[in-house]
Amino acid sequence: RAQPGTIWIVEAYASWCGHCQAFAPVFEAVARNVTARVPSVRFGGIDCAIYTDACIGLGVDGYPTLFVWGARTLDTDSA
Repeated sequence: RAQPGTIWIVEAYASWCGHCQAFAPVFEAVARNVTARVPSVRFGGIDCAIYTDACIGLGVDGYPTLFVWGARTLDTDSA
């Protein structure tokens, strides 16, 4: 269960997807940089080739797809 105030950025991908494979190092680099600076932001991923039902439930219709959960507002002035 997520802690209050935690923001999750989750990538829905398919292991066979070329776009996902190209995006993976970028997503991982962003995750490392952001979590080092903002501990309340977490990153994760779900392989839709394995967890098909979960991805259908999330409405994933293309890969990669990014979700942001837990953010009520985004303060762009302090970013």
